[in-house]
Amino acid sequence: MELNPFSYEFHADPYPTYRWLREQAPLYYNRELKFYALSRFRDVLAASHDWANYTSAEGTTVERLDPAMLADTPMMIFTDPPRHDRLRKLVSRAFTPRRIVELEPFIRATVVRLLAPLVATGGGDFVRDLSLPLPMEVIFTMLGVPERDRRQLRAWMDRAVKSATEKVNATPMADMLKPIAPGIMGGVPRIAIIESLAEHTAHHRGALAVYARLLNLVPPMPYM
Repeated sequence: MELNPFSYEFHADPYPTYRWLREQAPLYYNRELKFYALSRFRDVLAASHDWANYTSAEGTTVERLDPAMLADTPMMIFTDPPRHDRLRKLVSRAFTPRRIVELEPFIRATVVRLLAPLVATGGGDFVRDLSLPLPMEVIFTMLGVPERDRRQLRAWMDRAVKSATEKVNATPMADMLKPIAPGIMGGVPRIAIIESLAEHTAHHRGALAVYARLLNLVPPMPYM
């Protein structure tokens, strides 16, 4: 038996493989794809806290990412301390317990709205119709993304996911990100992105402060 995360058979029923890994190969090495895998809870937990030996700087996928590719637009999950700690501290200001409680009515209303078509038709695709759009709507709202821009953002995300699904066996992760790069970055200076956000989200200054501080474009501002 082997662990091949790109195998259709594995995704159709991964549990026998998981069981074999835990019992027979808790520290598994795939010679063809050149990656290691931990499968027992205590090992995974220990590794997740040991950033000195288990880095996230080259991505959290089987394919290694070039850290330089993420240097200008860092993703928190692809960083190690101390940079990860600094980014997490900034982002946590937008996810305080009080802010989450304030979002509950909106989240409930959004769930009802997304479920309404499923109720009307007697069913549907739970992942496509609810579990995928719900977190995006919550995040868009927290970041103050204008309603008119959300459809385009979803389209870019869908293109990235489709590319990853269709080409995962042959395409490096860096190439998978290219479909969304023209829309999200497209050579536009980062200051222009901030100016656009300022124009559309003046009422969402807490989110704007997080944007600016994460992109290192302005001095630290108090969260409001």
